[in-house]
Amino acid sequence: MSTSNPTSATTVSKKLEYIFITHGDSYVGQALAMHIADQLDKNKGQLKTRHRAVLVLCQDKTKLKHLKKRGIKVKEVDYESQHTIMEQIKVRIKTMIYNPFAVIPGRMIEYGKNVLEAAIRENVKRIVMISSYGADTVDKSSTKTPLAQFNILEAHVRYHYKYGSWVVYRILFIQQYMYFWTQMFENQNILDMPISENDMLVTSMVWSYREPQQHLEAFTILSGGHDTATSSSSDESNQQPTAIKRVYELTSEPLSLVMMADAMSRALREAGSDFDVDAAVISDEQLESYLKFVFKPSLLNVNELNNVLNDIFKIKDDIQNSPRVVDDFANRPYSFLQGSPFIDDILLKNREH
Repeated sequence: MSTSNPTSATTVSKKLEYIFITHGDSYVGQALAMHIADQLDKNKGQLKTRHRAVLVLCQDKTKLKHLKKRGIKVKEVDYESQHTIMEQIKVRIKTMIYNPFAVIPGRMIEYGKNVLEAAIRENVKRIVMISSYGADTVDKSSTKTPLAQFNILEAHVRYHYKYGSWVVYRILFIQQYMYFWTQMFENQNILDMPISENDMLVTSMVWSYREPQQHLEAFTILSGGHDTATSSSSDESNQQPTAIKRVYELTSEPLSLVMMADAMSRALREAGSDFDVDAAVISDEQLESYLKFVFKPSLLNVNELNNVLNDIFKIKDDIQNSPRVVDDFANRPYSFLQGSPFIDDILLKNREH
């Protein structure tokens, strides 16, 4: 007569440790979750030596079904409540990736502090924070601008984790702004910007988030260091001898408008799509009109969206010989991650020359 072995199952369950990502509703949160899940699946880097899984917090899990299909654990929380957050993270957490890009504008500081303090109470000792390039250059007395809010939350991390390990990665806002261009990508296959085709932009690429594996090889904050050196909410041994405290500013080689469109086209082809993304130059006024349109809180009607896109940009035949009109959102040949961005008012102002 065969018998089950509950002890073995319990042991496996106890060994499972989570890489915990906050604000999965955002573009960065989703990109990080997908990238880390891919690394775990492929057993790459220092992650391969551990029993790991990805846990994502969000405000509406119905919008993250694609993450659940990837085997990522998704938890819905109210960021206004520390207690609610604590209840959802009562698991073995190896590292928290603190991504403060709030879905609701104006609540980043409050939500951020609630997440940090909940993690502290649950004894999460290792944190990676996603911040913004230039956060250290703003007037510290101000709390109204996005950069100032990132500065405040960075200081909060430094103060509360002075005896733990933390790494801050500052990325450029262009990474969040690209969310706004998804309507162009998905409906017209065009990347439009108010710059010349030869102007160069400094960007932060999703694959740059692998920097922890490259720079912290000895005691990687993401992987938790060597097997003999652990320090997290699940640790049963002493902390590693030297806590990591570092700031990195992530950028890539400058890219032009045409280079970005070409890179997107290559990525689509590698994913099995026959569509290319073309570059087009527009005016500041056209971009401002487009951004005001796509930021409407109501859901967009597909026909209305196509009409506005064609009206604003007056797509020429020499840019696309036969512009693709989308009849149904479900029939799109591809779809970019639809996370909610962190919005900076400066984006809706004309550029200074």
